[in-house]
Amino acid sequence: MKALRFIVAICLGSLCVPQVIAQGSSVDGQRIITVDGGVTEIAVELGATDRIVGVDSTSLFIPEVRSLPVVGYMRALSSEGLLSLNPDILITTSDAGPPSVLSQVERAKVRVENVDNAYTFAGIQSKIAQIGRILNLTDEAVLLEQKVAGEFSKINENIMVYPEHYKVMFVMDSGERGFMVSGKGTRAAGILDIAGLDNAFADVSGYKALTPESALLANPDVILVFHSKLSIDKIKANPAIRLTDAVKHDRVFNVDSLNLLNFGSNTGQSVLALQEWLLNK
Repeated sequence: MKALRFIVAICLGSLCVPQVIAQGSSVDGQRIITVDGGVTEIAVELGATDRIVGVDSTSLFIPEVRSLPVVGYMRALSSEGLLSLNPDILITTSDAGPPSVLSQVERAKVRVENVDNAYTFAGIQSKIAQIGRILNLTDEAVLLEQKVAGEFSKINENIMVYPEHYKVMFVMDSGERGFMVSGKGTRAAGILDIAGLDNAFADVSGYKALTPESALLANPDVILVFHSKLSIDKIKANPAIRLTDAVKHDRVFNVDSLNLLNFGSNTGQSVLALQEWLLNK
């Protein structure tokens, strides 16, 4: 299967940046729960892994935390599951909920920190800085911000050498419900913007069901399919997309890695990998 596999690596192509090794440690005695894959990734890279006592299901692509208790999906948390781990701090984003659960956790004297959740490069940098302050790892955060800035500089260099303006359709495979296309305001839209790619459904808010008519009208040059267990051939045969230019020119990719959409410290590496595939296609 011609699937895109975004591998978190320290060296990618000609870009080789040493991983941040935290010299300090988070505040002694703090038990931390991280909810949101990007938050967990940043906390781990800052050197706070030994303080993390639980994570949510979107964090399980990170090897360092796979053995920890899982508190559920970030949008469907329970106060019982969170409080059972006796945390001092819960670090998350505005995507977490429901709000009533977070309020219950706060009333139990747990410090709840909501960090920046903008789907942009600036949002990632702000998230790193905020988590660094929360964990008293500000020096490590500065180094991590510098590493991420270097990756985004390379992303912008790649954008300048695109052979064409790619119009991209990013779809989620919802199984029996079919394909859902990603419009503006979504994580997928943020990734396309960072990568310098045009969103074929920029006039749509959120996610909507994809129909053959809307796909043909948008007629994308590239289709990125996320969270699909189908082979590329089966994806291309889907009636909703089979007549598009992307299928005709064999530019349909199955994105099978969670770290592309987490807006954490390795998002730059994932976008660079996406650009590499496009430039070599």
